[in-house]
Amino acid sequence: MAKKNYGKDDVSFYTKFEKPITKESVRDKKMEKTDFDRLKENMKDCRSFARETIEISYRTGLRIDEVAHIRGCDINLENKSLHVIEEGAKNGRARDVNIRDKDVEYFKQLKEKYPDGYLTCICRSLKTICTLR
Repeated sequence: MAKKNYGKDDVSFYTKFEKPITKESVRDKKMEKTDFDRLKENMKDCRSFARETIEISYRTGLRIDEVAHIRGCDINLENKSLHVIEEGAKNGRARDVNIRDKDVEYFKQLKEKYPDGYLTCICRSLKTICTLR
């Protein structure tokens, strides 16, 4: 996709991923820690809002539209949960997602950084993109 859209010829980052054979294998396939570390390394100098969005999605398994609507007040550190609101949620149902013990510190920092606002700017960007279409 990067090659097609941006004309990049040296997109070696994508060459090590295996294409799943069946639809079921796509559904069950998750990003490995080593792949995620490579992605973070490639984005370390990136100032895009996508960095936090990808990080949250990786840590929680949420979809991009679900991540786009999360605010700091949706993080409950006492119960180690993240509240996903109806808007943007799978099947339009609100739910709570568990925060793993190893991710508590990360979400604590996010809550301090964005106490009441959205955790990422992607919500506004998604609305802008949809308007442009």
